[in-house]
Amino acid sequence: MIGTIRRHSALLWWVIVVVVIVSFVFFFSPNQPDIRDMLGGDGAGGLRIDGRMIRPEERTIAYQQARLSSLLRGQRGQVDESREAAQILFLRDKMRQLGIAPGDKAVAAFIQENLKDPQTGQSQYENVIQAVEAAGFTKGDYFDYVRYQIGLDQMARVLGVAGRLVTPQAAEAEFRRENRQAVASAVFFSSSNHLAAVQVTPEGLGQFFTNRAASYRTPERKQLAYIKFATTNYAGAATAELAKDPAGDAELERIYTERGPDAFRDDQGQPMSKEAAIARLKSDRERFAALSLAQRDAVAFYNDLAQGDLSYSSFERLAADRNLAVGQSQPFAAFERAPELAEVPSLQQAMTRIDPTQPFSEPLPGNDGIYLVALRQVIPSEIPPLDALRVRVTEDYRRSLALDAARAAGAAFHGMVTNGLAAGQTFAQVAGAAQATVVDLPPFSLSMNSVADLPPQADLTTLKNAAFALEPGAASGFVAGRDGGLVLFLKEYRDLADELVQAGLAAFLDEQRQQGGFQSFSTWFGTAFARSGLAPEAGAAAGE
Repeated sequence: MIGTIRRHSALLWWVIVVVVIVSFVFFFSPNQPDIRDMLGGDGAGGLRIDGRMIRPEERTIAYQQARLSSLLRGQRGQVDESREAAQILFLRDKMRQLGIAPGDKAVAAFIQENLKDPQTGQSQYENVIQAVEAAGFTKGDYFDYVRYQIGLDQMARVLGVAGRLVTPQAAEAEFRRENRQAVASAVFFSSSNHLAAVQVTPEGLGQFFTNRAASYRTPERKQLAYIKFATTNYAGAATAELAKDPAGDAELERIYTERGPDAFRDDQGQPMSKEAAIARLKSDRERFAALSLAQRDAVAFYNDLAQGDLSYSSFERLAADRNLAVGQSQPFAAFERAPELAEVPSLQQAMTRIDPTQPFSEPLPGNDGIYLVALRQVIPSEIPPLDALRVRVTEDYRRSLALDAARAAGAAFHGMVTNGLAAGQTFAQVAGAAQATVVDLPPFSLSMNSVADLPPQADLTTLKNAAFALEPGAASGFVAGRDGGLVLFLKEYRDLADELVQAGLAAFLDEQRQQGGFQSFSTWFGTAFARSGLAPEAGAAAGE
């Protein structure tokens, strides 16, 4: 179980700590039928798990935990919670069958261990509960979710036992194989070495563009208009409003005392003085009050807008009537973000609800105010003419010709190496005759993720695939790469020293057993879930 920290919405006064509980996550194919109807009904259809009727309260708990799970992972609105609810429903039933029921002590131990500020060591339990309750959940919902996660971990260990049965002998053999080093040299063929010799002709350029026109298609883009109710515009009114509250300063003192001095730290993590902490609380309160005033005006504008004809023109017209400035974003594609609206975290989610028939959003909280966003126009996808792209296409064509030339040179060199080695020549002699540069590579193994002093044109994964398929004294074929390719010559293998094997074997054996347990549990889950009657395809086949 791993606890991690994330920042909550800027609408709150202070940073809320949320613990993300990492567990086994299973995904369903996106083209499978939705199972919301299967889980959300009244049970009259006879939905069962392994033949047992599902009770309504079980469905309710599973949905509640799925929603809480997406909240704690910071994925609310980004995942299909009904699918995760089916998974939770199934796994909870298996825990019941196995008698796995973590008690209150286990839950308390988890909270004490994981809900700590990594810098101060202070418990963040109250902040987590506040965040959970602010999202509409209860403290009991959170305890149940922690209990489920602990039980899932215990069940995975039980059902993954078979996969953990890795013998020390098998682990040692695999450890030696993964850490054996290849000593090799290579000749690289780079397209950059052939750019100067490339000749671009009008006919060739035109044919290149015709063959690849689809790759130059611009995607459909959208342009947004927006009205920003900036908090800075409401700062004075917020300060004046708060000044009317005679108990305001006393409330700040109470919050400071309740949270304790150690809860207030500066940007360097150092404890703040009481005066500085109170000043921060006051600033946060004023900012939140200003945001509330901005929200009030934004909601009023939105309500009046919703009474109109739901068109973009009504958005502009109402803004003009109220003397509100309307900003415009640059056109952007679906996989891009509007830089003008970078301060609106929920924009991407809101965009899924905006189209020409409903062209504007509800008020969206931003880091510096409240925003109302409207769809100004949709720019269709198109393929621009060659003249509009000539510089770009010409450069692409030159690089394509240079890449072809590099690969042709590499293939020709491989033929020379094959003949030369067969005739008793060394790899270096063949390269010298071909006026090719041999690069001696630093030793590398299958277990390495990086190698110091590796040439910049060398890709480690490519080198591994080429070297460990050879016997010492042999050369690879020409291996094409993104910028050209290479021919590799394997000089020798170096086995890991026995003392290094013994030093690293225990940790490797534990890792192998953990991976085996996870794979065994995953295999069990895939098979058992498909047969349970809850999997979407099983429900469809049963006509449920």
